[in-house]
Amino acid sequence: MSWVSQAQYEGQKMTVEGGVFSRCLPARRTTPRGTPSRICFRCSAHPDQLDYVMADFDARADDAINEVLRFEPPLMHFRRTALAATNWPARPSKAGDKVVLWYLSGNRDAEVFADPDTFDVSRGAKENPHQAFGGGAARTTAWAATSASRCSS
Repeated sequence: MSWVSQAQYEGQKMTVEGGVFSRCLPARRTTPRGTPSRICFRCSAHPDQLDYVMADFDARADDAINEVLRFEPPLMHFRRTALAATNWPARPSKAGDKVVLWYLSGNRDAEVFADPDTFDVSRGAKENPHQAFGGGAARTTAWAATSASRCSS
């Protein structure tokens, strides 16, 4: 836990008041617990994908984990309160509105991902900018949790 208490983002120490625990601990707990089971499920449903990964495990394991995270993110959605008016393409919001971020939907965006509804472990990092952890400090901290998934897989 000492790494959490010393966490920094963009050169600033993260504080309890700033949400370090509410942002980081769910990823640390949820990702290592859920991702290995998702990997097993997806590999059993797609044995050809498992064969591809196992043919060169060291070179392909990270891409496979990222594809599982894209296809079935640990957190499907998050509710937040808009701090300012935002002109979203589908529906504008004003300060104080409750908004829901659907990571699962963003990870299936056809404008970002080629063939987004296909589970494909050969997607490289450039083809797989998944939003499994959102962005910013939460994504940075969640990377450590993803590393634990690789070790436990």
